Amino acid sequence: MEIPPEHTAMRYQKMAKGLTESTKKHEVDVILLQEAHESMVPYLQDYLGEHWEIVTDEYGVISAYNTKRLTALKTSTNHRERIRSFTFKDNDSGLTVDVHNIWGLFSPFPQHMERRYRTLLTQTSSDVSVIMGDTNSRLAPLDDQKRNIVTGVIPPIIVKMMGLSADVQITDYPDGGFYRNESGTIHQLETQTLDFDSGDIIVDERSEQETDFWPEYRMVMCLDEYYQTTPLIGEETLFDYENTLKEKMAIDDLVVRMASDSYNNKALAIRFPKQSAAAKVIQRELQTAEGFQLRQVDATVAEDQAQTYFCVFAPMDKIERLNQAIETAISETLLKNQVAQRINSEITRLSKTHWYFRDASEKIKHLIDLRDRILDARPNTTAAELVEMIETWEEEIPSSPQVQDYNVRNKADLMGLHRNIFFSARREGVQTEAQKTLQWLKEALSPKEPAAKSKHH
Repeated sequence: MEIPPEHTAMRYQKMAKGLTESTKKHEVDVILLQEAHESMVPYLQDYLGEHWEIVTDEYGVISAYNTKRLTALKTSTNHRERIRSFTFKDNDSGLTVDVHNIWGLFSPFPQHMERRYRTLLTQTSSDVSVIMGDTNSRLAPLDDQKRNIVTGVIPPIIVKMMGLSADVQITDYPDGGFYRNESGTIHQLETQTLDFDSGDIIVDERSEQETDFWPEYRMVMCLDEYYQTTPLIGEETLFDYENTLKEKMAIDDLVVRMASDSYNNKALAIRFPKQSAAAKVIQRELQTAEGFQLRQVDATVAEDQAQTYFCVFAPMDKIERLNQAIETAISETLLKNQVAQRINSEITRLSKTHWYFRDASEKIKHLIDLRDRILDARPNTTAAELVEMIETWEEEIPSSPQVQDYNVRNKADLMGLHRNIFFSARREGVQTEAQKTLQWLKEALSPKEPAAKSKHH
């Protein structure tokens, strides 16, 4: 059903009037809007008055500021990441302030956005920095007080793509922001809901049962200093715990973050590569455990290479049970993970391209196949069995016609092709890094001969 133009105009007018009432009541000097249409600007200008400057970006971001309080020193826009940035001088305090208005690109995993925000907030000469808007990630209060934290709903078209009825309402909490103070510490901004008619702060007094929100944990952004310094898992911070698991489990792209649902119930969230043996063990161990949520989650940003990840969400009072499952996974899968991690390092190295390198896509494809075979091997696979898998793989014939010119008989020969165009692809007696990696793995996994005892007379 098409919405009549006059209804849209009335809606914009009401929003502009409500925002103006809020600025007066709460002494606001900056308004940042996202998913906003330029048709709203005349209403904003009308209600806010001549002392407000309004900047519109074609990607749906509108920014307004009070020129009595703030003098704009510079402004810029990032179309790709949908960020409008300002540097202001505060005419009252004399401080310089960066303000970033963001309509983020959606990602269910916050680590990449956290890194970008930290850069924006800290890589500046301004006294104070602020970034806020619709992050398209998730934010939750730092405390554990149970309350409604919803700031939006998932669009119906996405709900339908999830296989659900379009009239199902899935609550979400992507709105908010962070600031860096003069000492360099980053804190999360408090988020409040305002009544458009009165400008008053609205507090939802309903119980969790009355709200009946979508009962799903999601990872939240953990950029506040609280998460950097506060022990939340035993004596470890979130990031200490993440590093411990990466080392113990030999999984480089494991991610640990706090998670929340729409009523601020907190959980610990861990992301595993979907194909990892550890993920399979943890799923087996926790699939019937009360309170846990186990889900496959699709990545949406290039840094995560559009992979599907296995995620476990453990209520904070179930951490001990989670750690038991993790210890089981470590005991059953560590050896396989260590081998796969070493192969992954070689894949990463080969993926770096330079003009003087031959194409390494065939090597990469077959190394990925070897890595996945190892990860798919049964739990408690022995070192001797892993060596046998590598050697069997080396003897197989690669199918691609691209390597026929180099007289490649098997995958071991393929790994022996050199990339540097200034040398022959086949160099007798000179090993490639890929060959050295595989040889090192086989030697490391093979039983060591006991050292001969010296004889004394």
